[in-house]
Amino acid sequence: MKRQTFKFLSFIALSAITTQVKAQGWNVNTAGTEVTTQSGVNKVGIGTTSLLDQLNINGNIGFETTYSTPREVYGRSHNFGLSLYSTSSATDGAAIWINGWGNTTAANMRGNIHLKALGPINSTDDALEVTTYDPWASGGGISKSWFRILKNGQTVLGNNVMPNNSTDQLTLDGNIGFNQTYSSPREVYGRSHNYGLSLYSNTNATDGAAIWINGWGNTTAANMRGNIHLKSMGPANSTDNALEVTNYDPWASPSPISTSIFKVFKNGQTVIGKDIVSTPAGYNLFVQNGIHTEAIKATVDVTADGDIISNTGTLKAPFARISDFALIDGALAIGNTSYPSGYKLYVEKGILTEKLRVANSYDPINWADFVFDEGYELMSIPKLEKFIKKNKHLPEIPTTEDVQKNGIDIAEINAKLLQKVEELTLYIIQQQKEIDAIKKNLSHQ
Repeated sequence: MKRQTFKFLSFIALSAITTQVKAQGWNVNTAGTEVTTQSGVNKVGIGTTSLLDQLNINGNIGFETTYSTPREVYGRSHNFGLSLYSTSSATDGAAIWINGWGNTTAANMRGNIHLKALGPINSTDDALEVTTYDPWASGGGISKSWFRILKNGQTVLGNNVMPNNSTDQLTLDGNIGFNQTYSSPREVYGRSHNYGLSLYSNTNATDGAAIWINGWGNTTAANMRGNIHLKSMGPANSTDNALEVTNYDPWASPSPISTSIFKVFKNGQTVIGKDIVSTPAGYNLFVQNGIHTEAIKATVDVTADGDIISNTGTLKAPFARISDFALIDGALAIGNTSYPSGYKLYVEKGILTEKLRVANSYDPINWADFVFDEGYELMSIPKLEKFIKKNKHLPEIPTTEDVQKNGIDIAEINAKLLQKVEELTLYIIQQQKEIDAIKKNLSHQ
């Protein structure tokens, strides 16, 4: 009796389990021991009685959360991989291919992860989106989008940002940082020297500051080929900076120091020096502490009469005329512009000045004090007379022809004249001694 009762209860329990399984969407045979389909092919249906594939699920898949290691879904071999489709057709819907190395569909897809979106190719809908969800955020969970690839090919980095226009392939909400652990500098470049690279402060290339690093193939303007072109934005007469170069010293004591060393203002003025605010009125260039240069070349507009034309009007002669004025290869000629070579300044018809000082450190001369040294051989009066009669000038003094042809060196000729004055002084002293001797002899007669 007990045995029959146990069998009856077992049958009732099995029937209840079978009924419950069927209620949950399982397709089982009458024995309730395996899942089968038409033609004897094994298939499983969970939450559905439509058995189209090996495993058919109507609902979500959840993994046990009590395990310490993550759950895994994988293919059976690295040669084949795993594919996830949004529809039963692999070509008609979004898909993720986790391709094995043995992928034969396309060689460039071997061993990669391939994502495929579905929708119009020019759509601004998301093809791929990476978001962060914070369930612990105050006031409730917060979800933010950080990375998106749109179906038109545009890419966005940042929280809920959209491209500014249809031509921007990459839009960033924030800065770009490069890894600082490398020993070589990071680079940003165009793909060809024929085109170059452009940086704009505004989405409109003509409406804002810009830097053009032009390639040789630049066709916008021939004079911009292969150059670096900087463009500022603002009123043309503004004293705001169009370009500024600063130096930052992080090691300065007691705190880092930033120093401006070069500025170009929007009104065209330029300053070179430390923290210079502006140039003096009327000047386009101001250089702190002066300029050291080998040459300066200037271009000046003149009238037919040689009057200088400036921004403030015409400066009339005799104060500013340059009809006979030349600045050539670092040499200045005033008057006759055909002048001897080897000189930095030539003035025809002389110079009127209140004071002139000659510095002769460049070509030192032997000043004439050697005349008073012991052992100096003073030419005798008869020899001097003979030289003068023959040459018509003093010894070591240039002739008239020499002066007309080559001019004179002011420092050198003054030294020679001093030498002759000192020799003349010696002659006078010698002559005085002879006179005193004659007087002495006469007084004893």
